[in-house]
Amino acid sequence: MHRWIAGYTQSELDDAQDRYALRFPPDLIDLLLDRQPEDGYNWASENDRIRKMLNWPLDCLLFDVENGLWWPGWGDIPALSVERAEIVRAEVDAVGICTPIND
Repeated sequence: MHRWIAGYTQSELDDAQDRYALRFPPDLIDLLLDRQPEDGYNWASENDRIRKMLNWPLDCLLFDVENGLWWPGWGDIPALSVERAEIVRAEVDAVGICTPIND
């Protein structure tokens, strides 16, 4: 069962969205303005736990690439790990997953 504490200010949520380059859906903003889970993420300040969570999907994809996953549309598989990572990051950036949003 979640325990709830006071919500964030609009300014705190705006700062969090800018800091982490994301946009909360309107219904989540409404909830977070009203209350926040006591044991949830602290969106009001820099937080390594949040950064780790936001980077997790890309990290998992890079792990899979290093273990044999390669999408044919990415072209030939480079021999060097760093080159494979560059291609994967560019592809992820192109579709907007786990990347900063462009307003």
